[in-house]
Amino acid sequence: MSGIPNALTLSRLILAPVFGLLILDDRPWSLALACAVALFALISDWMDGYLARLWRQVSSFGICFDPIADKAFIISAFVSLICHPYLGLPLFPLVLIIVREMGVSGLRIVILTKARSSLAETRPLAAERFGKIKSAVQFGVILFFTFALWGSYFEGPRMASEEICSVLFWAVAIMTLLSGLPYFWKHRTALARAWQSIPTD
Repeated sequence: MSGIPNALTLSRLILAPVFGLLILDDRPWSLALACAVALFALISDWMDGYLARLWRQVSSFGICFDPIADKAFIISAFVSLICHPYLGLPLFPLVLIIVREMGVSGLRIVILTKARSSLAETRPLAAERFGKIKSAVQFGVILFFTFALWGSYFEGPRMASEEICSVLFWAVAIMTLLSGLPYFWKHRTALARAWQSIPTD
């Protein structure tokens, strides 16, 4: 039971390419499986942290790999969904999402590097509340888009038009970008110190 939270985190990393393959396969059965994978990713994103805190098993692995697993799944999922012509998703919102995610990842490296160089013990950069909400919304939108693709194979009105999907994608991208600001503001001093040149012999 001690490894369940970390296993849930690692599962999202492993399922990232699986989800992409299912979307690009573009058959009703594969899209149904993609819906199940997206739903599992959404639930596991909440469950791993909750169980780790409940069982007092918060680990450095979980703190470091949870955001990596989220980013891997979310970015690969949006890339796969953009490649599907049915939704008509624009590309540039994904660029904003990637810039934000890589920026926060760089901040994590800066904090760990400064802590190591000063021989100080510190915890890796943990997710802010806004960041956790951002991840939940991203997973939810991925699930919505996947259900829309699956539903397109059955008779009836479209679950969402291309305009609605595009607006929703833009909204998620902007929210994702804004969610990174608290990280940089909170750790602005560490960033300022890291910006300075390192003396060399």
